[in-house]
Amino acid sequence: MRSPKNLMRLFSHRQGIKPYRKEIQQTNVDDELRNRLWSLLKIYVWDYSARDYRFDSRASEIERLLDKLWFSYFKKPVDERPPISLDQYGRKRDCYVTLKSYFLRCEWNEVYDFIEFIIASISEGPIDIDDLPKALNDVLVEENSAYRMLGGKFAPITNEAEMAEVEAAAANKEDAVRAHLNAAIGFLSDRKTPDYRNSIKESISAVESLMKILTGMKSATLSEGLKRVDSVVGLHPALRQAFEKLYAYTSDEGGVRHAIFDQSKVTHGDAKFFLVSCSAFVNYVFEKFAEKDQDLK
Repeated sequence: MRSPKNLMRLFSHRQGIKPYRKEIQQTNVDDELRNRLWSLLKIYVWDYSARDYRFDSRASEIERLLDKLWFSYFKKPVDERPPISLDQYGRKRDCYVTLKSYFLRCEWNEVYDFIEFIIASISEGPIDIDDLPKALNDVLVEENSAYRMLGGKFAPITNEAEMAEVEAAAANKEDAVRAHLNAAIGFLSDRKTPDYRNSIKESISAVESLMKILTGMKSATLSEGLKRVDSVVGLHPALRQAFEKLYAYTSDEGGVRHAIFDQSKVTHGDAKFFLVSCSAFVNYVFEKFAEKDQDLK
């Protein structure tokens, strides 16, 4: 669900009575953002089942989701979970109201925790939430949140061009590449205990996996992979050298990678740079092969 762009600059905005752009919401979630995020959960998740839960076979999926919330998220006795019921107007009550009350009052970071848990819990089930991440990101952009959803996780990447590269690469058709990039996003976006070293390792591993796919060799290097790219699409020598030098900086040759991860401080900026750079490289290779209508393998 997207807001119509032509309605966003309202009279108050145009006249300068209200600011058009909010301050970046980095350590807070204001009421407008919180309300809109809840509305998306209502539309994509809670409204999944039919009007009357009692006669809807899909209700069991919602029931399982709610049990997961009580058992693993709230860590409360499952048999104390409020039931799902409807009032005389068909509106959901009890459990739904309990969750809404929690969501509208919890700490700002718990808003993101809750949504992540919901998405992780139903990502492999029959409930269709394929469009939910896009809808969430639209709202996060409009409300000037400092976070975006990437690979089912909220990550502190506010540059839209960078986010687009990471998002595209994290949805890659190759399982190994996709798994490494999603792991890198997870390590980077962990707000309590971010692991920047492992985020970098996973970003690099995504590129390594791509090289193995290109060459069919389990021990393929970037240089060998680039030879395959060059043979199919052609590469400018300077571009090829740039990729090789960037990868050499993180390779095992001469213990360079070991030195990187022995540093006492690896920052968010370091991890973000490698995530974006490796994602861009993955996207570049796939696009080049697609342009030539060539199979990647």
